[in-house]
Amino acid sequence: MNERVGLLKQLQNQLNINFKNPSLLDEALTHRSVLRGNKKGIAHNERLEFFGDAVLKLILSEYLYHKYPAYDEGELSKLRSQFISDRFMTIMAKELQLSDVIHVSYGEKKAGGQFRDRILADAMEALLGASYLDQGLAITKEWFLTMFETVKEESQDLELTDYKTELQELCQKKDGILPSYTLIETTGPQHDCTFHVQGMIKLNDTDIIVSASGKTKKDAEQKTAQALLKAIEDSLR
Repeated sequence: MNERVGLLKQLQNQLNINFKNPSLLDEALTHRSVLRGNKKGIAHNERLEFFGDAVLKLILSEYLYHKYPAYDEGELSKLRSQFISDRFMTIMAKELQLSDVIHVSYGEKKAGGQFRDRILADAMEALLGASYLDQGLAITKEWFLTMFETVKEESQDLELTDYKTELQELCQKKDGILPSYTLIETTGPQHDCTFHVQGMIKLNDTDIIVSASGKTKKDAEQKTAQALLKAIEDSLR
């Protein structure tokens, strides 16, 4: 426990903030798996993750609005979706080394759960929510956007495209028939499962069906949408 207190202090130093209510920070970095041992009175981070998701959208919406004055609503939405994605939040969480300080159950830790993208992305959003509640919007924006600019620069070569949105916009321009996504199966152990998704779209009275896999359902759907876009492109050649 003393080691965790020290790690939480290091994180605050890294962000250049000092939590007035340290229990909020502790909650933000506590995964719900700790409740499996029936530990009463322990709060996990799902509520803060929910709140932090809204804070993230607020900060990035304002940032993008001022950063790209020539972009219309659709272009801003597409750009924002890239930066609020699980993948980008995971990159930011790794930059802060949140895996070192996330409190997970013994079993989850033994399985390497603290390194899972989903857990890291959720913790990053929960941290934002906790910072907003404890420090306010101005201070939260300051540390987050400073870090965001750095990570964005370092991540320029990464694939952050929102293929689902791109595919949906293409379908609406065509005939309004939207793609469908179906979770076919989930394989592997619970702590490290793989999601298999099938996607279908009708084009010129022909059903195009593809499938893809990912470590989260969202990732699998994105890869499926990417495959559908490729299939449509090939069919139009």
